[in-house]
Amino acid sequence: MLKKVLIYLFAIGVPLMGTIGCSTKDFSFESNGKEKKSFVNLKISTPSSDGVIYTKALHEQAEWEIKSLNLYLFESSAGSADSDCLLMKIIESPELISKENGEYILSIPIDHELMNKSVKILAVANDKPAPAVLQVTSLSQIKQSLASAVVEDGSNADMLVGNRTLGFPMSAMATVEGNEILTLDPKGVNCTVSIVRTVARLDIENKTPNLTLKDVILKNAVNKSWLYPQDAWSLPNDSRRITLKATVEWENKLQNGVKYNTSSPDLNLLKHVLYMYEDDQSSFVEITFSLDIDGVEKEGKVSVALKGDLVKQAFPVRNTLYKIQLGDGKPVGNDLKVSQKLIVKDWQTGEVINGALSPDKDKQ
Repeated sequence: MLKKVLIYLFAIGVPLMGTIGCSTKDFSFESNGKEKKSFVNLKISTPSSDGVIYTKALHEQAEWEIKSLNLYLFESSAGSADSDCLLMKIIESPELISKENGEYILSIPIDHELMNKSVKILAVANDKPAPAVLQVTSLSQIKQSLASAVVEDGSNADMLVGNRTLGFPMSAMATVEGNEILTLDPKGVNCTVSIVRTVARLDIENKTPNLTLKDVILKNAVNKSWLYPQDAWSLPNDSRRITLKATVEWENKLQNGVKYNTSSPDLNLLKHVLYMYEDDQSSFVEITFSLDIDGVEKEGKVSVALKGDLVKQAFPVRNTLYKIQLGDGKPVGNDLKVSQKLIVKDWQTGEVINGALSPDKDKQ
């Protein structure tokens, strides 16, 4: 669903985000004394935390780290639809070798009974389809499974991602030259795996020197999400609208007010304030703040809609960074107006929302 185009990808030969590109070249085999074993070798890359795939900040390790991984193999044939692909094998918690930040290596032997089979592979990190879903064995139905976190109204956004201890749910399907079908060849199969997060992220950048941030919440958010991106997106059954609070980290800081940092302007970017599930309706980020106007504190509140191009089927879009920028680097004067801008990145071109905040009016 998300098209990721970076020169770096071509430099290292990594396919587009959300795919597993496979081949049968450059394979080594392991002998058991009588016959050589064939393997599916996977080079796994997770999405970066800040929209630059080759820079993965250690302090944001929770956003890209694989804590657990499950692979689901479905028997297929050329031209077969997902509804015709039946579950053959589940590989739970295979041993991963961590190369560096966000990159892993995994080798899986090809079982004799699976040799020469045409298959489709679904990879799911840090989550898995519910057991009841796995009893229905077609790929099309398993793609309808939900992320584990069903979020209650008034919860902190950490709940969507297992409180950042279980890992961010991520998933991908395998493709071979644009086709999801691959053959378990005796020569082996090389795969490069790039998976995407189920959630989107919101950052807030304060560029108004006399503005103090007091609170950030997300209104009209959806409480459930499909674990895997949908071809024809729709709301999950029995989903409902809720209000999400900022992550625990930022909620605690905002209670005391987060003032503009004059000595270190880079610290005025509040990162991972909120996480959210993708949606087909506009969610609203409600920001509460105060302005110091000639020594007098004026309180204000503004709602910024996370809306965009409905051709994308869902907005907010999973694995996308949204940043709300408040101000243009200058203090607010007596007109009490603060410019605002919504910036969409993580390999996306989003619309920019410009406007003005009026504390007195918004407070009413």
